[in-house]
Amino acid sequence: PTGTLRFEATAAGFAPGEATASVPGNDVTIKLARGATLKVTVAASGGTPLAGAGVELLDGSGKPYAARFSLESFPDLLQGGTTGSDGMRVWKDLPAGTWRVRAQAAEDRAAEGSVTLSEGEVKELTIRLP
Repeated sequence: PTGTLRFEATAAGFAPGEATASVPGNDVTIKLARGATLKVTVAASGGTPLAGAGVELLDGSGKPYAARFSLESFPDLLQGGTTGSDGMRVWKDLPAGTWRVRAQAAEDRAAEGSVTLSEGEVKELTIRLP
């Protein structure tokens, strides 16, 4: 098709990238940056990790990360989910920037945490629910 198109790309170990270009036109190059990893632990107020807590990854403006891309080939990156038996949820290959994580457990206990990631960095975040 002719017009302006949006291109998306991803590769293991790299943050997803995107570019907009007019078609027909020249080649499109998408440079991918090394992805960061965020390890989130959801815990009770006393510090005990909570298995099965709901978690959602939000960008710095509070929008779900899933709303940013149309690619369906990497659902683990895009979707929220629940914590494992160790109370942890891990997101890999994230772009550098500020991220928010919303966590919720039974009885409508909810809390948010935020973290700033650099390219290729691995960080841990603990969110304590009331």
